[in-house]
Amino acid sequence: MLACSNGAQNIIQILFKYNPDKEMLNQNEESAEDIIIKYSRRSSLVTLLQLQTPHSDALAKLLHELSLDKYYPVLRTQQIGLNEFSRMNEQDLKDAGIT
Repeated sequence: MLACSNGAQNIIQILFKYNPDKEMLNQNEESAEDIIIKYSRRSSLVTLLQLQTPHSDALAKLLHELSLDKYYPVLRTQQIGLNEFSRMNEQDLKDAGIT
């Protein structure tokens, strides 16, 4: 969600591509759609929503797209999925063993 508010278009696209949960909210109770509407153009929102497809292990695919595969086993061991991962801040990542 932070990526959405900071305008990181590539990360937003990846999140929508691998996250089928349209109801996911950030710590401010905003959905990705809310944030994109707030910080982006309407045409971008339509494009990003069209990319959304269901996948069985969205977090693994997201981390792979970001070349962060090495962190997946740590997150999987702690049963952290994409929804939880998307809400993690820097301290949460450190606490989970990601440095």
